[in-house]
Amino acid sequence: MKLKNILSGVVFLIMMISCSMEDEVVLNDIDKEIQNNVEAYAYFDLNLVGKGSMTKAANSEDEAPIAEESSVNNCYLAIFNTDSKLLLNSFYYVNGTIKSVEGEEPIYALDSHFQMKVSKVENERPNLTFVAIANINYDNQSVDQGVSSLATLKACDTYDKLMAATIYENPTVLVKKGEISITKSQYETSSLVSEHDSYCTKVIIPVYQRSAAVELSSFIVRRTKSDGAYETLSTTDVKFNLYNVNLRTKVKTASDDIDSIEETVYNASDSDKRLYTYENMTDKKTYMKVSYTLNGNRETTRALYIKTPVNGQNVEEVLANHLYKLTVTVTNGTVNVGIKCYTKDWNYTNDADHNFEFIYKD
Repeated sequence: MKLKNILSGVVFLIMMISCSMEDEVVLNDIDKEIQNNVEAYAYFDLNLVGKGSMTKAANSEDEAPIAEESSVNNCYLAIFNTDSKLLLNSFYYVNGTIKSVEGEEPIYALDSHFQMKVSKVENERPNLTFVAIANINYDNQSVDQGVSSLATLKACDTYDKLMAATIYENPTVLVKKGEISITKSQYETSSLVSEHDSYCTKVIIPVYQRSAAVELSSFIVRRTKSDGAYETLSTTDVKFNLYNVNLRTKVKTASDDIDSIEETVYNASDSDKRLYTYENMTDKKTYMKVSYTLNGNRETTRALYIKTPVNGQNVEEVLANHLYKLTVTVTNGTVNVGIKCYTKDWNYTNDADHNFEFIYKD
């Protein structure tokens, strides 16, 4: 009887172990099926394409960039859910992980594929917005000193917060910003990590300068002779001085903080023709003066305010991603300023909205 009871117990234990193993196999299969249904990987081949001041000159009237204006040294990339505007992922590409690609336009390839985990069901995937902010200094510890905004950008967990974030880099750093959105149907996915080459979606993000450039393209001092003709006078040591330079901007719009507008004089000689400022639409206007030596005497023009064509009027303001090429002619003490304004695409059109003059009389 005892032997019968022992055998019965052993048989029951074997049955319990067998059932437990079958349940575990079934549960594992269910877990794998759920995981395969829920999780997939999206891969992106990311490129920055230079627009605006990075674009090569298309004809003799367009403006070719100088080397510093067309370069990308690093990039902070943020990916948002287009609909909820929540941050999904971000990455900082340092110098050495970005490669220049030859072509009609300056293209910079972010060296490694960007990987994201998404739903395997297309309807449940997010629409995506890619935001690239290039040439941000890599120095999290120096934000208080005003030389890096990387920590500020990384702290933004929504699209709106990032757009309102302050750029601390000097305008001479030539920070560039761009974005592009794609729908959930425009990118592929795979359940395997190893298939990123076969299922990689190429994303090209156009980036634009957040700075504006001001250049003195010519300077002439002349007087009227007795016969009515003009005589050009010899000037030396010509310096172009820029005042009320804005040292801060937002990622998307201008900064209206007048405390960030520097009253210190920025000057350029013939070897350094362009000066940079962030856009300035405040009452503390950006202006220039030209100092020069004439007949052994040091002279300086009056304040010449930078103007932008807006809705048919020339407004005293400086806009981002604009190049202002100025010609200054001083005739018998009267200053005539001509501006060729290369607007957002940095292409020039010879019309009233891009080529205008104004006169200052002392």
